Amino acid sequence: MMETVFAMLLGFTRNLPQAIRNQDRHLWDSKGNYTELQGKTMGIIGIGQIGAEVARIAKAFGMRVLGVRRSVQPTDYVDGLFTFDQLNEVLSECDVVVNILPKTSQTINLYDENRFAAMKQGSLFINVGRGASVKTDALIGALNSGHLAGAGLDVFDIEPLPEDHPLWSMDNVIMSPHIGGNTDQLKERATKLFIENLKAYIEQGRPALSIVDYDKEY
Repeated sequence: MMETVFAMLLGFTRNLPQAIRNQDRHLWDSKGNYTELQGKTMGIIGIGQIGAEVARIAKAFGMRVLGVRRSVQPTDYVDGLFTFDQLNEVLSECDVVVNILPKTSQTINLYDENRFAAMKQGSLFINVGRGASVKTDALIGALNSGHLAGAGLDVFDIEPLPEDHPLWSMDNVIMSPHIGGNTDQLKERATKLFIENLKAYIEQGRPALSIVDYDKEY
Protein backbone atom coordinates (compact mmCIF):
# COMPACT_ATOMS: atom_id res chain seq x y z
CA MET A 1 0.00 0.00 0.00
CA MET A 2 2.80 2.40 0.87
CA GLU A 3 4.54 1.65 -2.43
CA THR A 4 1.29 2.29 -4.31
CA VAL A 5 1.04 5.74 -2.71
CA PHE A 6 4.55 6.68 -3.76
CA ALA A 7 4.23 5.13 -7.22
CA MET A 8 1.33 7.49 -7.86
CA LEU A 9 2.97 10.44 -6.16
CA LEU A 10 6.23 10.09 -8.08
CA GLY A 11 4.23 9.56 -11.25
CA PHE A 12 2.87 13.08 -10.81
CA THR A 13 6.07 14.78 -9.66
CA ARG A 14 8.07 13.29 -12.57
CA ASN A 15 5.25 13.80 -15.09
CA LEU A 16 5.18 10.09 -15.97
CA PRO A 17 1.61 9.92 -17.33
CA GLN A 18 2.57 12.43 -20.03
CA ALA A 19 5.81 10.55 -20.71
CA ILE A 20 3.87 7.31 -21.24
CA ARG A 21 1.41 9.01 -23.57
CA ASN A 22 4.33 10.51 -25.51
CA GLN A 23 6.02 7.12 -25.69
CA ASP A 24 2.87 5.61 -27.22
CA ARG A 25 3.00 8.33 -29.90
CA HIS A 26 6.81 8.09 -30.38
CA LEU A 27 6.97 11.76 -29.38
CA TRP A 28 10.07 13.36 -27.81
CA ASP A 29 8.66 16.18 -25.67
CA SER A 30 10.22 17.38 -22.42
CA LYS A 31 7.60 20.02 -21.61
CA GLY A 32 5.68 19.66 -18.37
CA ASN A 33 5.90 20.31 -14.64
CA TYR A 34 8.66 18.51 -12.75
CA THR A 35 8.65 18.99 -8.99
CA GLU A 36 10.39 17.69 -5.86
CA LEU A 37 9.00 16.09 -2.74
CA GLN A 38 11.75 17.63 -0.62
CA GLY A 39 10.24 20.31 1.61
CA LYS A 40 6.63 19.54 0.67
CA THR A 41 3.92 18.78 3.27
CA MET A 42 2.02 15.50 3.21
CA GLY A 43 -1.20 15.00 5.14
CA ILE A 44 -2.07 11.39 5.97
CA ILE A 45 -5.73 11.06 6.82
CA GLY A 46 -6.16 7.86 8.82
CA ILE A 47 -2.83 7.05 10.45
CA GLY A 48 -2.74 3.35 11.20
CA GLN A 49 -0.16 0.74 10.25
CA ILE A 50 -0.29 1.69 6.57
CA GLY A 51 -0.19 5.40 7.34
CA ALA A 52 2.82 4.94 9.60
CA GLU A 53 4.73 3.29 6.74
CA VAL A 54 3.75 6.09 4.36
CA ALA A 55 4.99 8.61 6.93
CA ARG A 56 8.32 6.80 7.30
CA ILE A 57 9.04 6.95 3.59
CA ALA A 58 7.76 10.52 3.28
CA LYS A 59 10.35 11.59 5.85
CA ALA A 60 13.05 9.82 3.82
CA PHE A 61 12.07 12.11 0.93
CA GLY A 62 12.50 15.11 3.22
CA MET A 63 8.79 15.83 3.56
CA ARG A 64 6.91 17.39 6.47
CA VAL A 65 4.21 14.97 7.64
CA LEU A 66 0.89 15.80 9.28
CA GLY A 67 -1.53 13.13 10.42
CA VAL A 68 -5.24 13.00 11.24
CA ARG A 69 -6.89 10.30 13.34
CA ARG A 70 -9.09 9.85 16.39
CA SER A 71 -6.17 9.73 18.81
CA VAL A 72 -3.29 12.22 18.85
CA GLN A 73 -0.92 9.80 20.54
CA PRO A 74 2.60 10.55 19.18
CA THR A 75 3.62 8.54 16.13
CA ASP A 76 7.09 8.08 14.67
CA TYR A 77 7.89 10.15 11.56
CA VAL A 78 4.84 12.39 12.02
CA ASP A 79 5.52 16.07 12.69
CA GLY A 80 2.02 16.91 13.87
CA LEU A 81 -1.09 14.93 14.78
CA PHE A 82 -4.63 16.30 14.64
CA THR A 83 -8.16 15.10 15.30
CA PHE A 84 -10.96 15.07 12.73
CA ASP A 85 -12.43 18.35 13.91
CA GLN A 86 -9.18 19.93 12.66
CA LEU A 87 -9.29 18.19 9.26
CA ASN A 88 -9.89 21.32 7.14
CA GLU A 89 -7.01 23.09 8.86
CA VAL A 90 -4.69 20.21 7.94
CA LEU A 91 -5.98 20.00 4.37
CA SER A 92 -5.20 23.67 3.82
CA GLU A 93 -1.51 23.13 4.64
CA CYS A 94 -0.83 20.04 2.54
CA ASP A 95 0.78 19.74 -0.88
CA VAL A 96 -0.26 16.08 -0.88
CA VAL A 97 -3.28 14.56 0.87
CA VAL A 98 -3.26 10.78 1.29
CA ASN A 99 -6.55 9.20 2.33
CA ILE A 100 -6.29 5.81 4.10
CA LEU A 101 -9.62 5.89 5.93
CA PRO A 102 -11.84 2.81 6.19
CA LYS A 103 -15.49 2.90 5.16
CA THR A 104 -17.63 3.76 8.18
CA SER A 105 -20.85 5.67 8.74
CA GLN A 106 -18.70 8.73 9.55
CA THR A 107 -16.40 8.60 6.52
CA ILE A 108 -18.93 8.17 3.68
CA ASN A 109 -18.70 11.25 1.40
CA LEU A 110 -16.25 12.85 3.84
CA TYR A 111 -14.46 14.46 0.92
CA ASP A 112 -17.16 16.65 -0.56
CA GLU A 113 -17.10 20.07 -2.25
CA ASN A 114 -16.25 21.82 1.02
CA ARG A 115 -13.37 19.46 1.81
CA PHE A 116 -11.80 19.81 -1.62
CA ALA A 117 -12.24 23.60 -1.45
CA ALA A 118 -10.33 23.53 1.85
CA MET A 119 -7.35 21.87 0.19
CA LYS A 120 -4.36 23.89 -0.90
CA GLN A 121 -4.47 25.26 -4.44
CA GLY A 122 -2.52 22.94 -6.76
CA SER A 123 -2.32 20.07 -4.28
CA LEU A 124 -2.50 16.34 -5.04
CA PHE A 125 -5.06 13.91 -3.65
CA ILE A 126 -4.30 10.20 -3.33
CA ASN A 127 -6.91 7.68 -2.20
CA VAL A 128 -5.92 4.16 -1.16
CA GLY A 129 -8.54 3.94 1.59
CA ARG A 130 -12.13 3.48 0.48
CA GLY A 131 -13.89 4.96 -2.52
CA ALA A 132 -17.04 5.66 -0.51
CA SER A 133 -15.20 8.35 1.46
CA VAL A 134 -15.05 10.53 -1.66
CA LYS A 135 -17.93 12.32 -3.36
CA THR A 136 -16.70 11.65 -6.89
CA ASP A 137 -18.51 14.54 -8.58
CA ALA A 138 -16.88 16.92 -6.12
CA LEU A 139 -13.46 15.45 -6.86
CA ILE A 140 -13.98 15.78 -10.62
CA GLY A 141 -15.07 19.38 -10.15
CA ALA A 142 -11.92 20.21 -8.15
CA LEU A 143 -9.76 18.56 -10.81
CA ASN A 144 -11.49 20.27 -13.73
CA SER A 145 -11.24 23.69 -12.08
CA GLY A 146 -7.51 23.27 -11.48
CA HIS A 147 -7.92 23.64 -7.74
CA LEU A 148 -6.41 20.15 -7.44
CA ALA A 149 -3.40 19.46 -9.64
CA GLY A 150 -4.08 15.74 -9.77
CA ALA A 151 -5.53 12.66 -8.12
CA GLY A 152 -4.12 9.16 -7.68
CA LEU A 153 -6.99 6.72 -7.17
CA ASP A 154 -6.87 3.04 -6.31
CA VAL A 155 -10.43 2.89 -4.98
CA PHE A 156 -13.77 4.21 -6.25
CA ASP A 157 -17.35 4.62 -5.07
CA ILE A 158 -18.42 2.27 -7.89
CA GLU A 159 -16.24 -0.75 -8.71
CA PRO A 160 -15.53 -1.76 -11.40
CA LEU A 161 -15.51 1.81 -12.68
CA PRO A 162 -17.98 2.10 -15.60
CA GLU A 163 -16.36 2.32 -19.04
CA ASP A 164 -17.98 5.69 -19.74
CA HIS A 165 -16.92 7.28 -16.44
CA PRO A 166 -15.22 10.69 -16.92
CA LEU A 167 -12.27 9.76 -14.70
CA TRP A 168 -10.93 7.45 -17.43
CA SER A 169 -10.17 10.32 -19.80
CA MET A 170 -8.74 12.87 -17.35
CA ASP A 171 -5.06 13.62 -17.94
CA ASN A 172 -4.53 14.68 -14.32
CA VAL A 173 -5.70 11.36 -12.87
CA ILE A 174 -3.70 8.17 -12.27
CA MET A 175 -5.89 5.14 -11.61
CA SER A 176 -5.40 1.52 -10.61
CA PRO A 177 -8.15 -1.12 -10.17
CA HIS A 178 -8.13 -1.52 -6.37
CA ILE A 179 -4.84 -3.40 -6.34
CA GLY A 180 -2.97 -1.21 -3.85
CA GLY A 181 -2.35 -4.11 -1.49
CA ASN A 182 -1.54 -6.72 -4.13
CA THR A 183 1.97 -8.15 -4.04
CA ASP A 184 3.83 -11.37 -4.69
CA GLN A 185 4.08 -11.76 -0.89
CA LEU A 186 0.39 -11.21 -0.10
CA LYS A 187 -0.61 -14.88 0.24
CA GLU A 188 2.40 -15.67 2.42
CA ARG A 189 1.66 -12.75 4.75
CA ALA A 190 -2.05 -13.56 4.93
CA THR A 191 -1.26 -17.18 5.77
CA LYS A 192 1.18 -16.14 8.48
CA LEU A 193 -1.45 -13.79 9.95
CA PHE A 194 -4.06 -16.56 9.91
CA ILE A 195 -1.72 -19.01 11.66
CA GLU A 196 -0.81 -16.50 14.38
CA ASN A 197 -4.46 -15.70 15.00
CA LEU A 198 -5.41 -19.39 15.02
CA LYS A 199 -2.72 -20.07 17.65
CA ALA A 200 -3.97 -17.14 19.74
CA TYR A 201 -7.57 -18.33 19.43
CA ILE A 202 -6.64 -21.84 20.56
CA GLU A 203 -4.54 -20.58 23.48
CA GLN A 204 -6.49 -17.49 24.56
CA GLY A 205 -9.94 -17.82 23.01
CA ARG A 206 -9.55 -14.78 20.74
CA PRO A 207 -7.35 -13.64 17.84
CA ALA A 208 -4.40 -11.36 18.58
CA LEU A 209 -3.71 -9.47 15.34
CA SER A 210 -5.72 -7.20 13.03
CA ILE A 211 -8.78 -7.28 15.29
CA VAL A 212 -11.91 -5.48 14.10
CA ASP A 213 -13.54 -3.11 16.61
CA TYR A 214 -17.26 -3.24 15.75
CA ASP A 215 -17.95 -0.03 17.71
CA LYS A 216 -15.44 1.85 15.57
CA GLU A 217 -16.60 -0.03 12.41
CA TYR A 218 -13.03 -1.04 11.46
